[in-house]
Amino acid sequence: MPRVVDQQRFTERQTVILAAAYRCFAAQGFDGTSTADICRAARVSSGTLFHYFPTKIDILLTLLRASAAWTEEHLHRAARTGRGKAALANYLAALDREHDADRQAGFARAAHGATHLPEVRAVLVEEAELVDRFLLEHITEAVRTRAARTDVPPEHLARWTRWIIDGEAVDDDEQRTVGRLSAAVRSLLDLG
Repeated sequence: MPRVVDQQRFTERQTVILAAAYRCFAAQGFDGTSTADICRAARVSSGTLFHYFPTKIDILLTLLRASAAWTEEHLHRAARTGRGKAALANYLAALDREHDADRQAGFARAAHGATHLPEVRAVLVEEAELVDRFLLEHITEAVRTRAARTDVPPEHLARWTRWIIDGEAVDDDEQRTVGRLSAAVRSLLDLG
């Protein structure tokens, strides 16, 4: 007879493991974190860890897919608020909140440090393409409606905006102020 799985307990344990792995990756990097580190942080046995995630890469991929889902949801949410400047402002506000999250910069560095793994690179590239399409579409609209600067092609503005977003993602400056990301992009795009 098959074993009955308590779905709530399964999800809770999985969440504890993922949260512990996130903290470990953020503090020690992907390569610097062992599965034993994750087990200690999650207070689970190695058998339990491997029941939920066969490899450390599977843990990282699960975290990255959750991040990509967050990004996709917030891009759709921002697009529903309007086009151009309104959508950009909404997405930037979501990024400001996310970038103020504890250990976010360390985790971003850990993820980018694992891009030598094809599976990791594929998830990160897919997420980047979503963001790039969103930025180009809404910056182009903001330029077309003169809600953003018009002296630079939208393609360049989108690329530069992406550089700011990526740079902010890995910056763990203790002096970082809330809203710094959106202020930098607003200034670049002259969104006012």
